[in-house]
Amino acid sequence: RYAEALNMKGVALSSIGDDAGSIRQFYRAHQADRSDALALAGLSVGLGNLGEYAEAERYLGEAALADPEWEVARNYRDVVARVLAKFPYEPTPRPAMLDNRGVPAAAPEWTRAIAAAWSAGRITDAEFAAAFSHLAGIGVVGVPRPDPLPSESGWRQQPHQGPAVPDWIKKSAAAWGAGASRPAEFVPALRHMFDAGLASPPRQPLPDGDAERYRLAELSALDSYLHAVASAAGETRYVEHPNPSGDVIKKFMRDYIKWNFDDEAARAATSFPSPGARAAPDGTVVVTYHMYVNEQPSGLPLDHVGTLSDSLAYWEGRDLTAGGSDAQVRFEHTTRKDIANVWVTWVVRDLGEGVLGHAHVGKGIVEVALGDYACDGTFQLYDVDTVRRIMTHELGHTIGLLHSDSRASVMYPSMRAGYAYCLLG
Repeated sequence: RYAEALNMKGVALSSIGDDAGSIRQFYRAHQADRSDALALAGLSVGLGNLGEYAEAERYLGEAALADPEWEVARNYRDVVARVLAKFPYEPTPRPAMLDNRGVPAAAPEWTRAIAAAWSAGRITDAEFAAAFSHLAGIGVVGVPRPDPLPSESGWRQQPHQGPAVPDWIKKSAAAWGAGASRPAEFVPALRHMFDAGLASPPRQPLPDGDAERYRLAELSALDSYLHAVASAAGETRYVEHPNPSGDVIKKFMRDYIKWNFDDEAARAATSFPSPGARAAPDGTVVVTYHMYVNEQPSGLPLDHVGTLSDSLAYWEGRDLTAGGSDAQVRFEHTTRKDIANVWVTWVVRDLGEGVLGHAHVGKGIVEVALGDYACDGTFQLYDVDTVRRIMTHELGHTIGLLHSDSRASVMYPSMRAGYAYCLLG
């Protein structure tokens, strides 16, 4: 729990804008557990806020290896990649001390996840080799090789550029990832990867005394590095924070009058025209809604046009009933508010504690929140899946459905939100 406490402190410092302080706490957590994805992502966020995007991208790559399914790390990586493409720069020289991985660590459970993801084709050979190079570097794969105390010329992870990894290693990884083999049975595959140059060789874990000395030397090198980064960022760097949530809500509040949504939301549902209904040849009642869709807030990094399409397709594919007859719904977009049966808008303002959206039943307004303050006290955007679920639920009200008592139903009245960029989400 030591690493967990350090990570929480890092998040708190990041939330109040102390990027250098947050980086120090995340690095201490990283020293305690080199496979901690939150610590790695926290380091990347802090360095990105200082304009050191190449280093941020490197740590995000390690976070993705530590937790391949973590959407937050993938979202940050996309933002950093876009910034690097737009604004190339000269990275601050990184002390070689920070490239070494000499501190001993316990074998993390994510070795199985990496092996399973690779054998299933979800990550490339290069990513797999890099993952086990990292494991070897921190001395956790169980095939240590004697090596002296890391120095300023120390070990540096290199991307795999050699021949393809043999299929028999993939089969061994599949068995290990599925829990069908013991740790010792995967060692021959690892040895082959090291001997064939497919992954960097492992290090001998350091004695306890040397490990503490190395840990303190790392922190000293980190302080020097952060001082150099801050100096460069203040003089020559374009800085675009990798978490766009704060900028999105600022732009929304600045342009709030543009939507004039308060006036529209004050209208009763009865003021909207009723949707049209017709009988299909098979007797099914087809109810058609004309839908006006407001533009998305400016600066929004996640495009929810596709999210809305998924929600519409969900209801259009359902078999429903209306007046005792089988029914289906259809949605047609319109640019005219006066003929719209439903008006859909996304907002990034706080709708109230625990409120994710609201809608008039049968016809009228649909309002879907894109974020809230519940994750770490700052405004954080929801992930795509959360917005899709909220939109689908609120559209259910639009077509006349009430809440359901079944937790499995999309019309259940509560859900747990997921966040796109909040490290605690």
